[in-house]
Amino acid sequence: MRILHITPFYAPAWAYGGIPRAVSSLARAQYALPGIEVEVATTDVLDARHRFHGAAANVHYFKNVCNSWAYNSMLLLPMGFRNFLEEQLQSFDIVHLHGCRHLLNEIFVRRPERPPYVLSPHGTLPRIETKILLKGLWDRLFGRGVVDGASRVLALTSAEATRFEGIDSHRIRILPNIVEDPASKKDIPLQQASFASTFGINSPYLLYLGKLTPRKHVDTLLQAFSSLNLPDVILVIAGNDMGSGRRLRALSRELSIEKRVSFTGLLIGRHRREALAGAELLVYPGEHEVFGLVPFEGLFAGVVPIVSDDSGCGELIQEGACGYRFHRGDALDLTRVIAGALHDRHGRSQMIQRAQVFLRRFAPESVAETSLEIYREALRHQ
Repeated sequence: MRILHITPFYAPAWAYGGIPRAVSSLARAQYALPGIEVEVATTDVLDARHRFHGAAANVHYFKNVCNSWAYNSMLLLPMGFRNFLEEQLQSFDIVHLHGCRHLLNEIFVRRPERPPYVLSPHGTLPRIETKILLKGLWDRLFGRGVVDGASRVLALTSAEATRFEGIDSHRIRILPNIVEDPASKKDIPLQQASFASTFGINSPYLLYLGKLTPRKHVDTLLQAFSSLNLPDVILVIAGNDMGSGRRLRALSRELSIEKRVSFTGLLIGRHRREALAGAELLVYPGEHEVFGLVPFEGLFAGVVPIVSDDSGCGELIQEGACGYRFHRGDALDLTRVIAGALHDRHGRSQMIQRAQVFLRRFAPESVAETSLEIYREALRHQ
């Protein structure tokens, strides 16, 4: 089977959050299976100012016209992508589209002859978070052709599947993200000291790791942290600023906790792994998290997460009994949960043990095999 993944972002565009991590993990896992050929078509964006200038086997990086447009408005204009499809599309058995409301998908679906395809929205199908009016305008201009033409629409969790309005249930399948141990990718020993020395962190710390956007509710975490009587503990906020950083720094000053809050920016590689391994707790307070890779990577690293109770992430944490949940957006409840978790060392240890079993369902080979079953089903019913 020859598979083509079409994705707006791919490794190493980590500034864009979960999609590049999820797609690159899936493509690698599929490639490792016998009889499977995998290629990826994507753009060269890394962030608002930088492009990827390297090369990777079986990955086609198309130069984007303007990276700031992509970063701020998801307006991707990949040069050469249309010609690539014209020359090579018919050589693939199935295409896997990732994300919604970007031009790579629209260019693909307008090909007069194309292979069957499946769509993974990765949480981007509903009009939520930011630029809601722009998303509505996109839907009016382009319609639902990408969604309606998909043989199967893949949800990461059952919670995401409930948000697939207007999609017949027989077309919906569950394909979770692959979750890998951050230490398995290490090229150097896993030592917390290097991260701590780089960012001047000499105290126990709580960690938030993720993009800085309104939906992530880092403001709720700051308010909760300010109410904790923990003068020797600091809060590390690690993530790419997608527009909320200035407001969050101002809030930390308003709450008089700026000296106990460290904004590190985007963490990758060794620093990301060591930040997870050294944290007392991982707090992931966002809403509408259809999966949430970070809390499960944290469990692999030995740190227990606290997540919102409204989402697919909270659903999975509850099912695996491997973390704590708080009421979405409720800073007082988050304060209570953090305080209780810090004093519950035995409970945290048990959660880490349970997680080792629960996370097996998200192992690369298991998820890759599930994806192939979905592809074969789509091909049978084309």
